[in-house]
Amino acid sequence: MGAFYGSTFVKTVSAQPIRQILSQLAQNNHVQFYLSPPLAGWVAVYNDNYGQEPIGGQLAEHVKEEILSVVVHDDDIFCYWLYRNGTLVDQYCSNPDYFDE
Repeated sequence: MGAFYGSTFVKTVSAQPIRQILSQLAQNNHVQFYLSPPLAGWVAVYNDNYGQEPIGGQLAEHVKEEILSVVVHDDDIFCYWLYRNGTLVDQYCSNPDYFDE
C-alpha cells in the first residue's frame, strides 16, 4: 500500500477570505482544513482526508483566483485540476479509468 496525499493551492495575498470559505465548507462536509499563511502569493489548503477529496471545485465557486488541486493516490496515480476565474481550465489523471465505478 502506497502513500495518499493531496493539497489545494490558491493564488491570493490574504488567507482570510479563504479561511472564511473553508470554515463553511468544513461545517457542510464535516471535515477539517489546515490553511497555510500566504507564501509568494499562494496559500495551501490541506484537508483531514489526506487530501484525497480535492476541494478546488468547491473553492472555485467562491473564489475567482487561480486554484490548483493535486492528488497522489496510492503512490501510483497523480491527478490535478486547475481552475481560473471559477472555471475548470485544465485537468489530468495518470490513470483516468481507475476511479470509474
